[in-house]
Amino acid sequence: MRTKIIAIIPARSGSKGLRNKNALMLIDKPLLAYTIEAALQSEMFEKVIVTTDSEQYGAIAESYGADFLLRPEELATDKASSFEFIKHALSIYTDYESFALLQPTSPFRDSTHIIEAVKLYQTLEKYQCVVSVTRSNKPSQIIRPLDDYSTLSFFDLDYSKYNRNSIVEYHPNGAIFIANKQHYLHTKHFFWSLFTSFILWIRKAL
Repeated sequence: MRTKIIAIIPARSGSKGLRNKNALMLIDKPLLAYTIEAALQSEMFEKVIVTTDSEQYGAIAESYGADFLLRPEELATDKASSFEFIKHALSIYTDYESFALLQPTSPFRDSTHIIEAVKLYQTLEKYQCVVSVTRSNKPSQIIRPLDDYSTLSFFDLDYSKYNRNSIVEYHPNGAIFIANKQHYLHTKHFFWSLFTSFILWIRKAL
């Protein structure tokens, strides 16, 4: 049974989209607090940490019951990959066989979803990772980029004939990633044939 699992919650302060988003109030508490509380309430983790470059986020983490790990400067930029800050956290907290990555931008993912995903990971031991996914509302066969002139040259489809009943497609929603530490450090990503999915209803993935 995979029992030694640490929850890692990333919270970088330099967001280009919504400034200081992790500290913004959502109803009655900061955005970051929802994920911390869900992780703690699940009781599936031996430790819950927030990896951050912000003392403010660290204070929020501690006030809601999590530990926090201050990142070095080189891991505090938008160029730093998820792999790099996860590797850094796992190099500090070495006593764990597995980890869960829980992003604060999915505040409606609650403790029940985390429990279900962790139990799936613990049960299906042939898989090295569980990733939460959501059913896509548009088939990939009708999604195309625009060209350099914003024309529809790549849209060479006859929309009257495309298969509306084609295979159901899913996309990762970023809410829950659970992985074997050694396997992840070797592959450096969450997507491979030995990884499996946890389907999350679209509104809960927000």
